[in-house]
Amino acid sequence: MQKTVVMVDVASFGAGSNPHQLAVREWLFSTLDEILDGTGRSLDERGDGALIIIPPAVSVVRAMRLFTVDLPRRLSVRNKGLPAAEQISLRVAVHVGLVHADPWGSVGSDVNLVARLEGCKVFRRMTRLLDAECGVIVSGTVFEQVVRHRYEGIDPAAYRQISVSNKETRTRAWVAFPGLDPLSWRRKLNRRRNRNRFLVVAVAAIAGLALVAVPTSTEDRPAYRVPFTAHADYLLEDLPEAVHPAPLTPDDIPGSRYCRDLESAVVRQGGAFASGTPVRLTLIGLGLRTVVLRGIQVRVVERAKPATGTVFACGRWIGARPSIPLVVDLDAPEPRVRNSGESVNGSPSYFAGSVVELASTESATFDIRPITKDCACSWVVKLSYVDEGQGREIEVTGEAGQALRTSSVQAAGRRYVEFGGVWRG
Repeated sequence: MQKTVVMVDVASFGAGSNPHQLAVREWLFSTLDEILDGTGRSLDERGDGALIIIPPAVSVVRAMRLFTVDLPRRLSVRNKGLPAAEQISLRVAVHVGLVHADPWGSVGSDVNLVARLEGCKVFRRMTRLLDAECGVIVSGTVFEQVVRHRYEGIDPAAYRQISVSNKETRTRAWVAFPGLDPLSWRRKLNRRRNRNRFLVVAVAAIAGLALVAVPTSTEDRPAYRVPFTAHADYLLEDLPEAVHPAPLTPDDIPGSRYCRDLESAVVRQGGAFASGTPVRLTLIGLGLRTVVLRGIQVRVVERAKPATGTVFACGRWIGARPSIPLVVDLDAPEPRVRNSGESVNGSPSYFAGSVVELASTESATFDIRPITKDCACSWVVKLSYVDEGQGREIEVTGEAGQALRTSSVQAAGRRYVEFGGVWRG
């Protein structure tokens, strides 16, 4: 069922003594019992925190108020006047999605997501640097459904969007720190970021002088290492389509009836994802240094005639992850990635009006929507960036180093659309 999923965790819990940990747990779980009284929630105790599942009868708006207003207020009262060593700092993650129950508890991808949000390194680092009593991170779904509409006086300006990269999860989320002035904590983080950037530049300058003073041969220099990973794959969370090279009857539909599994099978059998099905480009810093992204282009490796077979179209999957939406015209002589809200051919590159930095331990996510009317195109992403004062470029392929494939569907002879697990032509 669609439920509100919340994870609460105590920061630096293991650093305290056993009596301190017992006192923290006593306060946390008794407080959660009090604020959640009458909600019908289930609570899964997890040592220094809890996974809380709130049933659909309780609105997401009320749940947000409980965990972003009531809980931080009680925490502030509890911490007031205590020595720093005895104070508590909490991290709270909120999401809404489908939750399954079994004899051992709650399970599902949306349960996994809230755990990944709470465990996000960027969020944890921000909470620690701000010395915040409470940090809150909400999914894009919660931000769009609740925060953006200002329900219960919630102020969207108090939230800041961040990239989340944690295990298998690559997404965007929104963070806030109740009790701290939004302008103040943002300035503090920006000052620290600028100071770190200055240190990086200074170290690079000193290193450059050292290289001038002590010449080395090319053989002595370490090979250049790209300071981030880059991954591109089709995004099957929105409205994907795939086109099979052959005309198929309902009895010929291959493999699983589950829509996105079937589309992937179609591509493995020589088909291609259809024009408009986005590709997610995910960049993750390796902790080496910050780089400036200068542009994204596309290189078409091969152009063939559009497929004349069968189109399979999926419906929207609730909870598609937000990112930076872009578009590219594969039919253009030099395909350039642009803002998706603008004309494909008439607007400048997305990066023409944006300075995009990839910090050393953060991630950036772009959803590129490839458009074609004339071909079945094999293509790769060309990413240009500045690192250590030098312009560089890399190419990003799809899975297993293969080129991405996108086909026009205008020549296809048949079309099926999935409704509730059933394909209808």
